[in-house]
Amino acid sequence: MNVQAALEQSRFTKGTFEGCDVQMENTIPQSVRDELTKRGHQIELLEPFSFTVGQGEAVVRDTKRNVNFAGADPRSDGEAIPQEPTTK
Repeated sequence: MNVQAALEQSRFTKGTFEGCDVQMENTIPQSVRDELTKRGHQIELLEPFSFTVGQGEAVVRDTKRNVNFAGADPRSDGEAIPQEPTTK
């Protein structure tokens, strides 16, 4: 998976320390949600790409090809800008 695909994956979050409550984007497969419910989790569904689960931008360095790749989270308006690799 490339860095952009990783940032676009479905996410979940836990807002409290106690209990089995969890918030997750409704793009997490129903089979996963059903299994978690069977195990006692109380699931609150969120819309896809919910701001609630956090946002991130990332730059990944491929040292074999001497190139940087960047990805931006569709949950926010941020961006990741890879700088040109320095030559030595």
